[in-house]
Amino acid sequence: MKKQILAFLSHKNFHYLLIFLVSCVVAIPLIPLQLTNTHDGILHILRLIGTDLSLHYTDFPHLVIPLFCNDFGYSINAFYSPIATYLPYLFSNLPILYAEALKIFAYFTILLSGFTMYHCVLEITKKRPIALIASILYMVAPYRLADMYIRFALAEFTAFIFIPIVFQGIYNLLQGDQKKHFYITIGAAGLILTHAITAFYFAFFCLLYVLFHWKKLIQKEVLKKIGWNILCILGISAFHWIILLEYQSFLHYGIFDAKVMGTNREFVAQNTKSILEIFIPNGKLFNFYIGTFAILGLLASLFFLPKMIKRKEKEPLIFLILAIFSLFLCSCSILWKLLPDALCKIQYPWRMLGEFIFFSSFVIAVNLGWIWEKVKDKKWQKILWIIIALAIFVVEVTMNLTQHWKNQKETEKSDLSYEIVMLNNLDFPISYINREYLPFQAIINRDQILEREDKVLVIEGEVNITSQEKEMTNLTAKIENGKKDTKLELPYFYYPGYVVTLISEEGTIELKQEESELGMICVTLPEDIAEGEIQLSYQGTTLEKIAYLISAISFILFLCMIIWQAKKEEKGKEDKEKV
Repeated sequence: MKKQILAFLSHKNFHYLLIFLVSCVVAIPLIPLQLTNTHDGILHILRLIGTDLSLHYTDFPHLVIPLFCNDFGYSINAFYSPIATYLPYLFSNLPILYAEALKIFAYFTILLSGFTMYHCVLEITKKRPIALIASILYMVAPYRLADMYIRFALAEFTAFIFIPIVFQGIYNLLQGDQKKHFYITIGAAGLILTHAITAFYFAFFCLLYVLFHWKKLIQKEVLKKIGWNILCILGISAFHWIILLEYQSFLHYGIFDAKVMGTNREFVAQNTKSILEIFIPNGKLFNFYIGTFAILGLLASLFFLPKMIKRKEKEPLIFLILAIFSLFLCSCSILWKLLPDALCKIQYPWRMLGEFIFFSSFVIAVNLGWIWEKVKDKKWQKILWIIIALAIFVVEVTMNLTQHWKNQKETEKSDLSYEIVMLNNLDFPISYINREYLPFQAIINRDQILEREDKVLVIEGEVNITSQEKEMTNLTAKIENGKKDTKLELPYFYYPGYVVTLISEEGTIELKQEESELGMICVTLPEDIAEGEIQLSYQGTTLEKIAYLISAISFILFLCMIIWQAKKEEKGKEDKEKV
């Protein structure tokens, strides 16, 4: 009977059940959560509303949202991550609030990250209990809870799903049987399409990890598979990064401005956190304390360092170094002051706590496993160790979740009332939404934008505008007696993908566009026009459509390669069995 119970407790299905139950407990504060009271919740509600408008009223690739920002159109989805946009949007098709769709998606990020962490640690340690502990620690980390319940940093906490997948693939390639090396593509492409900042800095940690195993890099098969994965990553994520590069080369938008976004050395250095803030709680709900259990679990490494060195336990040591290094990056303002602005895209160095959670969860789980080995034959020590560890862990997690629950219960704003107001006022001013995705000129001339009429304006020259019809991202304006070189400002922010044509007695020509002083579309009459019509429509660019095609083809080829590899391995097994 005892053997049966132990077998059940160590079975993967029981572990999956525990991960599911823990995810449900962690998600309890989602029930009363009002997204309108979080740091980024309003933005994400508006993103889903905007995505719905784009899909219904614009042409592919649906990157401009009609009506938003005084009905001048606004592009979010060209800049914001596709996974954190379109997957939550799927839930919004249910008869629920947009906020509730976002909360359902948030729950699945907890659950899925638990599973991916479990399989990553299992791949490395080959021990299910350690994988289970690491998975639970990964789901309940204090910073991660704050990321969800205070900031509601959707893309950032979604990235937790993909971080373990990347490392599982890298470990399998360098230290395993290389049959799961394609996990690198799945995880890295997922990170790029979820949170570019996390992807950028986690790539640096991956490079450090690979350098610890530099001897493997000289193997031809390893280099070949690394190159294959890089090509797949770039191909699958092409529809995101190619469009970003196109927008960056097209115009100066707020998101690309270091001062607007705080992506310069001075801003980043100012936002580092002291070691005291990381290791001592300050009583605030949103703090950067890593937790008592994590501190004690990491301190246990001091006792096991000789063991790591003697047994050549390389992975726990590497993960410990990377965990400490991530805390160093959170707190070292001097380092950030020395780095070029190009490496300061992180904005807030305390975001490195996400990397810390991943590496430390592994280290703490391994340390707990070693402690268990020491006391497993000593009954009373074993019981005492279990009671103390569980007490510290349960009390700390319960206190954190209770604080977040109470914080949500005390809020007064309602997601329902907010959504009703916004759905009845879709042409709200630019002050109602994050302005970083606007043209920089629109940001610095905000007051003029707020006062501007929603119609075609003559900003230089002479022309009579006799009538105008505007519907979503389509506009028609009839003109008379237009003089050559007359400049017209059209009531749309300047994004790539718009096509403006002039129809007159001379025929139909496409007008060259430029940015006006307000960051809007400006066109110039090429000749005198007695009578004509200007038409504008959003059609997307050729490059955008090519980028989507590249991603689709790359994804299909990636799947074909995985299937081919699986069949090749299966055939190899059959050949061995015949022999």
